[in-house]
Amino acid sequence: MPKLWTTIIFHRGLDEQGFQEQIITRLERASTSPIDICISAGAVHMPAIKNMRKICRLILPLIDRWRSLVIDKNVPHKAVRMLLDRLGTSPAQNLEELVIEPSMFFWWEEKKLKWRFKGLKNGRTFPALRYLKLSRCRFDWNSITFDGVIDLQIQDARLDERDASKITSLVRVIMSRAPHLRRLAVSASFSHRLFTDSARPSPDAVREILHHYALQELRISVCESLVTDALLHSVIMPSLENLNAEPAYNVLPHSFYTLAYINPLRNLDSIRLHGCRDRPTLTPQERDALPIALQSMERLRRLEFRRLNLTESETWLPRLLQWLKALKDLTFDCCQGLRASALQEMIQHGRTNQLDYLQIFGSIELDSIPLDYAERSKGVMAFEKFIESLVRSSVLSLSASNG
Repeated sequence: MPKLWTTIIFHRGLDEQGFQEQIITRLERASTSPIDICISAGAVHMPAIKNMRKICRLILPLIDRWRSLVIDKNVPHKAVRMLLDRLGTSPAQNLEELVIEPSMFFWWEEKKLKWRFKGLKNGRTFPALRYLKLSRCRFDWNSITFDGVIDLQIQDARLDERDASKITSLVRVIMSRAPHLRRLAVSASFSHRLFTDSARPSPDAVREILHHYALQELRISVCESLVTDALLHSVIMPSLENLNAEPAYNVLPHSFYTLAYINPLRNLDSIRLHGCRDRPTLTPQERDALPIALQSMERLRRLEFRRLNLTESETWLPRLLQWLKALKDLTFDCCQGLRASALQEMIQHGRTNQLDYLQIFGSIELDSIPLDYAERSKGVMAFEKFIESLVRSSVLSLSASNG
């Protein structure tokens, strides 16, 4: 059946000339095929409840054919509540996707909402649900509905008011309930701007380590990355490909040991390793764990070292491209202790044209340059030619000073 007939978009009011007849014609031509429904704010203009009732009269008799339901971000709260309350008494047995888009215009109201989405209380309302985007409602984080979901996105303005340990517990509850979950994203309101603190403390130890074998993407944009740190240290995620937040997630040295020996991320696509703002050097344990953690990330394509002390990295940096054969994008940003000899060996030992992009910001220690003046000049010229060859090949973007 063509999507022209099975995609039902309410973008205008049903009282507008001819629009209701168009919708009815589409529903008739869709016959018994599954239908995808989208409700925008233009269809629920004031009076919102009255207009939503009109929509319900058309679509609720066909609820067994719903495949997806998307509620636009600017549909008023009261209209959203009215529709979702109806679903509590009329289960959508075949609904695979439910999206309640968050609204940046009503986030201050969201914090005051006491309405609870009762349709999520048990698994009978949406037994086929696989994709769920939740906002503008309260719900039970331990809902049986989450059991079969593979893609879950939650935006809850009230999370701004909860501490990191509480949010971590809630997320762990969902992860333990949803063994098939592949993507999990949790954020607070649009008003909350995440600041990634490079001096945040190491997470507390947990009594029980969870295992989640299906999760591929984790994006937690609350509590300045403290929740993500805690999950990284308490949930083994061997399939994880994307570990991120808004605007970014920095992995700090206190996680190096975990990534090396407890929770190696063999399928990770990209990572940013950041030094601690209040601690300029690595501990011996962190320094030893770093190369072991990197060696396990065999599918890594993008790697960034930012303000990380790389003293003694000459013992492992030359082998980096041999370990990470999929690596295409490598950045060193203001990394103390980065040595020219280690960098040169790394490039030479890697596969020809392996890197598409290499960026260096800050200083490079020219440790391989002889002290004798004549020989030193030759050494500097040789290294400069090496760098120039990388720049000419469009691999290297350089903003560095020779230290």
